[in-house]
Amino acid sequence: MVKYIKIIRSNEEFMDEFNAFHDSQRARNKLCPRDSQGYYGDIDHTLSPIELWSKIRAMHDELIEAGFVQKVVKVLQLSGIKARVNEVNHIAIEL
Repeated sequence: MVKYIKIIRSNEEFMDEFNAFHDSQRARNKLCPRDSQGYYGDIDHTLSPIELWSKIRAMHDELIEAGFVQKVVKVLQLSGIKARVNEVNHIAIEL
């Protein structure tokens, strides 16, 4: 798993796009937005557990709708890994 994460994180183009998108989500939803030094901040403690998990689910769905699962697969494939999106929209890797 660490090997694949390293491949993904080393792709600057993908990471720049992902970080910009996800940072925007975090700021908009007030879920640990980045501070001026680039560190993730604290969570909004006024959120109830239901509100929190609803926001997290919405962010997850937005990432999928924006094509990030497919983009990760493409990054892996460009590195010679046999990867695909499986039936439940998870990344599957053929060993």
